[in-house]
Amino acid sequence: MEGKGLHFILCKDIEYHAYPPKSIYIDRNHRPLYDGSPEHKNYVMKDTLKKLEEDIQFKLANYFLHFSTAYRSIYGEDKLGDNDWYEFVEFGTTNPLEIFLQKNGFSREAAAFIKQNAASFVTQANDKYLVSRSLLTCGNSDIKNECEMVLYNRPDLFV
Repeated sequence: MEGKGLHFILCKDIEYHAYPPKSIYIDRNHRPLYDGSPEHKNYVMKDTLKKLEEDIQFKLANYFLHFSTAYRSIYGEDKLGDNDWYEFVEFGTTNPLEIFLQKNGFSREAAAFIKQNAASFVTQANDKYLVSRSLLTCGNSDIKNECEMVLYNRPDLFV
């Protein structure tokens, strides 16, 4: 909120757990005192990132969803245009291609990869994005697996 970056937030959370040592959450039955080890730092960072994504992002997305819904009910369905903050928060981008890909089943990471390589994997016809089946042979096994799942569920998305 004050313009502090993620690195700052993570460092402060690690510092908070270190002095005096506080319990860290590893699982339901295992909550040791923080010892400064790389493993414990990773648990603290994982927990912080989880809170940021699940708590703060969720609340912001809900707020903007309610705002967008109310705005559309008053001013009409297409009045927000390309300025729907709910989508920006929910999908983590303002890029229409990445939002489209995520809405159709790709993860954020896969959508970012596809956008970075759009010249090879995306065509646009009649204001509609189409994904090339060559994505199935891109060399990245995670992207390939996601692509297979999306292809199964949305074959009309591929060319």
